[in-house]
Amino acid sequence: MPHHARAQSDDDVVDEDFSDQEIVDEDFEDIIRLDTDLKKYQGQLAKEKSRQSKLVRRLQTALQTLGFYYGKIDGDFGPGTEEALGAYQQSKGLYPTSFITEYDIDQLEADASARAGVGSAMTDTAAATLRSPAPEQQQ
Repeated sequence: MPHHARAQSDDDVVDEDFSDQEIVDEDFEDIIRLDTDLKKYQGQLAKEKSRQSKLVRRLQTALQTLGFYYGKIDGDFGPGTEEALGAYQQSKGLYPTSFITEYDIDQLEADASARAGVGSAMTDTAAATLRSPAPEQQQ
């Protein structure tokens, strides 16, 4: 059974006949195009989830180094991570939020590195003090 479509322009009217097969072919092409778009979107979504998980692991590691997070480093921004982030933000005089940017994570990691460096330097100093001879033995 032919289908009729009317295409109108300012000057004239055109009738076109479409067969059932042509409509099926067009629908099939649309489905293939949508499937391709869906696969591309799913791939992009998986990449973004992976990126976010890596950022959360960085956040958790830094918060753990600073003594705010005691949970598992799993890349999941759950209640423990959220609570630790809020405590860290409060310690910096900030309003605690669940929002954090990659820049904020970089800053948090810098704080954690500085703290780890201070702890390491203190340990090195203490070890050097223990190894050095007592003043009366230094003659």
